[in-house]
This record gives sequence, C-alpha cells and structure tokens, in this order.
Amino acid sequence: MTLTLAYYSAFRGLELLAERLARQPLQLAAGVLLGWARPPAYETSAVPGTVGADLVAMNEDLAALKRIVLGGDRR
Repeated sequence: MTLTLAYYSAFRGLELLAERLARQPLQLAAGVLLGWARPPAYETSAVPGTVGADLVAMNEDLAALKRIVLGGDRR
C-alpha cells in the first residue's frame, strides 16, 4: 500500500506541476501513468422533442404506479 501511495503521489504531483507549467506532453504522460481515462462524451439528440416523448411515458408510468399503490388497480 505504501508503494501505491508513493507512486500515485509522485505522478499526481508531476501532473499538477505540468499543468501549472503548461507542459501538455508531460501532463499527458503523467496522466497516462496514473490510468488516465477520457472524460465521458454524451451524444446529443438529433431529433427535437425526444425528451418530451420520454416525459410523456414517464408520466404514464407514474400514473399507473399511483393506481397500484393507492389500490385502484389490483391484478
């Protein structure tokens, strides 16, 4: 565990120093050695109104759940 802590501390410090010095290649190398992952990339919906369709379905599900919980729908 001590070795892991020392490894992480050394390369994290190097990464922060490279960021302050604006040394992109050094920052990239330190980040890779730390197991650097890409930030998540989210797709944007090309079809307008998609979110609204999901909200309609969610409201229908919520209404069905209310009926079940309040005892209006016994199956």
